[in-house]
Amino acid sequence: MTLYFHRYIEDDILKSLKNNKIVILLGARQTGKSTLLNKILPLDTIKINFQDIQKRQEFSQNPLLLRQILSARSENQLTVFIDEVQKIPQILEEVQYLYDQNKGKYQFVLTGSSARKLIKQSYNLLPGRSHVYYLYPITEVERGVPGVVSNMPFSKEPLFPRDKSQNGIVR
Repeated sequence: MTLYFHRYIEDDILKSLKNNKIVILLGARQTGKSTLLNKILPLDTIKINFQDIQKRQEFSQNPLLLRQILSARSENQLTVFIDEVQKIPQILEEVQYLYDQNKGKYQFVLTGSSARKLIKQSYNLLPGRSHVYYLYPITEVERGVPGVVSNMPFSKEPLFPRDKSQNGIVR
């Protein structure tokens, strides 16, 4: 069994999903974005990983593939986890369309390791529809290191103020 540490933003992500917001989780490679989401998302979550070159080619060649996959499902509500979204940033347009046309049916969770790439290519991060989170390397508090104060609440305030010129992204 793989060792897993509770991450400080888990509850916030679940709350965003309950409030029908698209969750965008950004962070450096190997910080545990996919591990965290695989742990907290429902078992029947539809998972699409653009790290897989075959998947990436399929979705690049057919931008409506996501719509086709989801419309073939009969569930009233589906959680859709798209990993490495920065590899096909155009998928954000399809996510926005599906979210807007099917209120409450889809819970989208997107991850990426390159917010700069998304912003540089002028892709908005679904303003008004999404909550953007950043996952940093695991902290000593999360690891439960002895001697580290662990009963203090985490601050909900960002470490850095929002920069409106960068689509509201916290850096």
